[in-house]
Amino acid sequence: MKKKSKNNLKVLGLLALVAVGTAVVYNSTLSKYISTFNLATGSDGDTGAVAGWNVGNEATTTDLFSQPANVALKIAPGTSGTKTWTIDGKKITESRGTEVAYTVKLASLTVTATPANTVKVDDKDLYSSDGPLKFSLEVKKGTDSLSADSTYTVTDGTIAELNTALTKLISSNPISVSAADAASHKVEIKLSWKWDTGSSNTDEIDTKWGVEIAKQATAPAISIAFDAVAEQTNPTY
Repeated sequence: MKKKSKNNLKVLGLLALVAVGTAVVYNSTLSKYISTFNLATGSDGDTGAVAGWNVGNEATTTDLFSQPANVALKIAPGTSGTKTWTIDGKKITESRGTEVAYTVKLASLTVTATPANTVKVDDKDLYSSDGPLKFSLEVKKGTDSLSADSTYTVTDGTIAELNTALTKLISSNPISVSAADAASHKVEIKLSWKWDTGSSNTDEIDTKWGVEIAKQATAPAISIAFDAVAEQTNPTY
């Protein structure tokens, strides 16, 4: 009997160890250390709003070459013209401004003066630096107050000098606008021309120009055309 009791105790002891072992294994599958970290930067999680694009263009309504009726819309002594184009980061009609960095440049630029080098007075060409036609260009940019960029400035230059300055505004020298300034930034392109009636151009000389021009089968003409392109700057990280 004593031997059987000892055996029974051994069996009970083994069963108890098995039960404990099973409990350890079982509990190990249900309990563990868990720590949760909120890595979001905002109280409601990471949020990204979609940036707005609101670059618009305005231009003065006057045609660059419009003239009083007494000169029949022609370029003549004493006449002049000015036109300003404004590229704005926020149109008046929209509630939100532009919210990405962008560049402003020119494309499809055409500056022609025809017929070239055929109309002369006293060996001076109509479109040369000695001729009566003078062209000016002023490019301003900024936010609250606009300042001129001397890179593109022309003052009483030739049509060729105007073309050179406008060409700088193509892809090689675009105007860059940062994302911080995008909504309030403006770029103004102001073109001006005049028939110079200064001391070097007397009535007699101007009359000679008129006579020579009248001899031409095709009247001398000036054409200036371009597209202004606003383009988002490629994102960099």
